[in-house]
Amino acid sequence: MATPVPTSSLVCDTRLGRRLHAGRSKAYTLTEVLAMGKSPAKTRWLASLRRRRRLWLEVHRWLGLVAGAFLVVIALSGSALVYFREIDAWLNPELLVVKAPQGDVAAYRPMSEIVAAAQRATPADFRLGFAYYPRNRNEAVMFYASRRVEKGKRSTTTNVFVDPYTARVTGTRVYSDGDSILRGSLTEFLFKLHPSLLLGTIGSTIVGGLCVLFIVSILSGLILWWPITGKWRLGFFPKRNASPVRFNHDVHKLVGFYALPVLLAVMLSGVYLNLRPQFRWLVEWFSPLTRMESVSASSRPNADSNSIDQVLDTVRQRFPDGQVYTFSLPSMGKVAFPYAVTQLVPAGCCFVGRRSILLDGDTGKILQVGNPLEGGGGDVFIQWQLPVHSGYALGELGRIMAFLSGVGCTVLYVTGFRRWLQRRRSRMRAGHRLAGDR
Repeated sequence: MATPVPTSSLVCDTRLGRRLHAGRSKAYTLTEVLAMGKSPAKTRWLASLRRRRRLWLEVHRWLGLVAGAFLVVIALSGSALVYFREIDAWLNPELLVVKAPQGDVAAYRPMSEIVAAAQRATPADFRLGFAYYPRNRNEAVMFYASRRVEKGKRSTTTNVFVDPYTARVTGTRVYSDGDSILRGSLTEFLFKLHPSLLLGTIGSTIVGGLCVLFIVSILSGLILWWPITGKWRLGFFPKRNASPVRFNHDVHKLVGFYALPVLLAVMLSGVYLNLRPQFRWLVEWFSPLTRMESVSASSRPNADSNSIDQVLDTVRQRFPDGQVYTFSLPSMGKVAFPYAVTQLVPAGCCFVGRRSILLDGDTGKILQVGNPLEGGGGDVFIQWQLPVHSGYALGELGRIMAFLSGVGCTVLYVTGFRRWLQRRRSRMRAGHRLAGDR
């Protein structure tokens, strides 16, 4: 007896599809399929392929439904963080925006004066540390000062903004409040929401796991995108004069396909940033990683941090190709740590990497350098994860792509959820019709 082959298992060309349209609920035998011009081997192969695709469709659908809502929150907050300094300057121009005089950055006051002004504006129980260097002629230096708290408690951090041309403090604000997350700045809220969903260390682990699931979802979407009927045009372009249902399907499919390289890169770097020990362990299976040695300054620098000018001059002379992005002042506690400076540095073609430099503030000696193109394959791969995730790896174009990847994730969730609702309503209507026929 011939084995029936359900119509849903057949991948039909246009002509065969029209012939089957009227009897969609009928089961055809292999003999009938042969009569329609299909060989048994090809029919069995196509039926098997459709079964595998249905399995991947279930995986893709349920990953999207279960993890998609979290993806929207993570993606949109990540898009905002790509331009967090621009958003901060737009919301707080009185703090971050300064008037540049005639000339260039050579008109900046010595950094020691700028640091000293920030220290005078810092509360007595706070310690000045990390700072963002101005990115353009109209931006203030932004310092972070934290208060030491007991272990297990959340610290409070204050921002101090200094005009680099006059060494005048333009203002201060509470960046993060140890008692309430809602009393801090918007950027601090986003920096806690994006990587951990406001859940701290546990949330960071959860987000890392979600990034892994998103990668599986993206790859399963690629399997479903693949045009097994050979109609490749529909894989790259939307169908003309499509119905709203088909248009929604095409938007979901095409956004996922064209954004796939960027989404994979962003999600993979998200796994690294949230699950670093596990990620490094996996990378070491393919390429050994260099262990960075612990370094410290030869002696404790003076509290007035006058050596910051020497530090920045040393960095600029040794690495003139880089642009200073951040710097960190050494600890003034019992243990003296070196100065840390990061640069944005051209890495060939259109790529931009981050160079990290540790220096002894007293001697000006460079203690350690992390270059984006030095070391083994694993070292280079690890060093590029943060630039890729933030978008800086491709300069301004990369930042735009990183921003759009967050928007694209939201589009994928909305269109995917609508697709699920459409199919659900279709099955419910079909079930009502069958119940009525009985």
